[in-house]
Amino acid sequence: GAAPNCRLMPIRMGRYLSDNALEDWFEYVQENGAGVVSCSWGAAAAVFRLSHRAKKAITKCALEGRNNKGTVICFTAGNSDRDIDAPDGSSHDGFSNHPHVIAVSAINSRDKKSDYSNFGKNISVCAPSSGAGGMGITTSDVTGTFPYNGRQIYAGYDAGDFTDEFSGTSSACPLVAGI
Repeated sequence: GAAPNCRLMPIRMGRYLSDNALEDWFEYVQENGAGVVSCSWGAAAAVFRLSHRAKKAITKCALEGRNNKGTVICFTAGNSDRDIDAPDGSSHDGFSNHPHVIAVSAINSRDKKSDYSNFGKNISVCAPSSGAGGMGITTSDVTGTFPYNGRQIYAGYDAGDFTDEFSGTSSACPLVAGI
């Protein structure tokens, strides 16, 4: 892909976005020398404001990571076709609006906003992904199957080593992080 010689540091997330969890995640990547953090996740709520503790954890990682050189933090803008900071207050994504975050939205292969991609004045960059009228993103895939409810389910998107179906701002964000 965009960064073939990079090293990966997968972080296992819990089910909830608590202040303690956010502090632990960003402290871990900071202490372990991550140069770039790619977050293809966010809050499910249309209005999600970061607490002071969460803002501080992201800021600390962004400014003090890599021995005070700073860590690049990329967040997906989301896939709900809404403004990440709507003037009427109907939607707000605290992660995408954080001043030390690169907020990534998506465009399709026809250079048009992906129909699902969130948008807004605080979007930092728009990167290729899928979307209505465009092609999907080809990427490597997890192989194998596992049993689920009496049948075999693919471990990845498709049966093979690659998929043409990687989509959403979750495909745009790691591309930006790799670049």
